[in-house]
Amino acid sequence: KIYKIFIMSIYIPFLILIIYSLALSVKIKIDIYKSILIVSSFIIFVIYFFGKVGFLPEANLIIISLSVVILVYLIYQKNFSQKNLVNLFILFIIYSIIIWHSKDLFLYKFDDFTEYGITSKLIYHENILPIYIDYLDKGSHSKINALSYLHYFFLKNSYNDFNETTLLIAHNFFKVLLMINIINYLNINNIKKILLSILIYFLIFILGPGFDRLYVDSTVALIITNLLIIFLFRKSSKEDYYLF
Repeated sequence: KIYKIFIMSIYIPFLILIIYSLALSVKIKIDIYKSILIVSSFIIFVIYFFGKVGFLPEANLIIISLSVVILVYLIYQKNFSQKNLVNLFILFIIYSIIIWHSKDLFLYKFDDFTEYGITSKLIYHENILPIYIDYLDKGSHSKINALSYLHYFFLKNSYNDFNETTLLIAHNFFKVLLMINIINYLNINNIKKILLSILIYFLIFILGPGFDRLYVDSTVALIITNLLIIFLFRKSSKEDYYLF
């Protein structure tokens, strides 16, 4: 029963991201994959800046409240293209696979005592940024640990208690979004895209901490790859520069 409740609740942050992404996709005419990556990045910045002035829980409340308003507006407008609906279904399948992949994962023995593990836990429990946590003795308090704020968003809007699996689901979902955006720049068929995704997946395990750790090595590598592609790609569009 607890497992079923967890599975149901872990879809809530995904639903919130989809609502914002669908609205952005309709507004500026971009594909839903790029839209959800932009929204995920934007939410990180919103949580950080509100947290910087001491309103971290309020930031999450605003994000939730606006998502409800936007959902009502989207339902009223009924402006859903078939392509967006198909892509949403694919994203749902991808997210479900990530949940399945991460369901038995926990932080490694020493991960909970590293900056990556302890920061997300303390932000969740204290509802303040690391710079304001006096007893946090890991890393640089002034450093922007961006993915911890995405973890915070997922934790606060899913399970009703701190859960390590939720951290890994959020972490892996953002990583997969970065992979999808890289692959979508290539003019290749869907079969080759799937094969390339599998190749990148295994390369991340070979060259970095993989999909079962909370470290940011492979995530940062994927971010840098996205930035280089946007910067060097001859046909970069307006939304690419938003993402940049």
